[in-house]
Amino acid sequence: MDNLQTIPKVVIKDHISVSTKTVKIYPLHWHEYFEIEIITKGKGTNILNGNKYEISAGCGYLLKPTDYHEVKCDEEIELHSVIFRETMLNETMLLNILHSESRKSKCFTSKEFEALLLAIELLKNENERSGEYKRQLLEYIVHFFVEKQENKLNPQQISGINKALLYLEVHFREPLSLSMLAKEAGFNSSYFSEIFKQSTGETYTQKLNNLRLEYACTLLTNKYPVSYACFESGFGSLSNFFTAFKKKYGINPSEYVKLRG
Repeated sequence: MDNLQTIPKVVIKDHISVSTKTVKIYPLHWHEYFEIEIITKGKGTNILNGNKYEISAGCGYLLKPTDYHEVKCDEEIELHSVIFRETMLNETMLLNILHSESRKSKCFTSKEFEALLLAIELLKNENERSGEYKRQLLEYIVHFFVEKQENKLNPQQISGINKALLYLEVHFREPLSLSMLAKEAGFNSSYFSEIFKQSTGETYTQKLNNLRLEYACTLLTNKYPVSYACFESGFGSLSNFFTAFKKKYGINPSEYVKLRG
């Protein structure tokens, strides 16, 4: 059970790194930062959290911490990689990333692709000389991947929700409670529960279960036993795991494994 792995650590100068690389084998992995990858040559399949997306020149994706992905290359792939810490983004942009679905994979128009390549080149130059426009260029690049969220929350509330979501997505495998997360956000439990639902469209329990189930599906897809996927993803019992899994996917974990073949 060693097919889930980390990749060599990247040194991130001033919370951001921009590079170009060529890959033939891109095994299943994760990292502790955000990453944007833009394909400039070649084609293959990006398998992100168990879901498959066809990619080729002109496509890209945005990965957040705790996303798991691999790329199966049909032919050698060249790509631009932008790695960054959450400190590089303002609170609203960060919340947009955490909520957005389009970040998972996207193919751009020729005009969008040209704009992205230019922005990445400018960001790389700006980063190499420690320039002052890195944040603005990064936010411009990120906006291609996310939908703007309509928020009625004030800046303090947004900041608290961001802290809670980041904490949740890093620690979802561990025993968690609403009060623990509310404390992380800086609010009392009842108030936090209200603004969490208002901001994310999900209750705390729904969000936690979805993170755990998505992670469990990644493990199951990669041939890990059902019991291992259950406890490694943070469920305290097999019965709770089976109930939550069937409620979300309509089948039990064993049936899911058979369908995935």
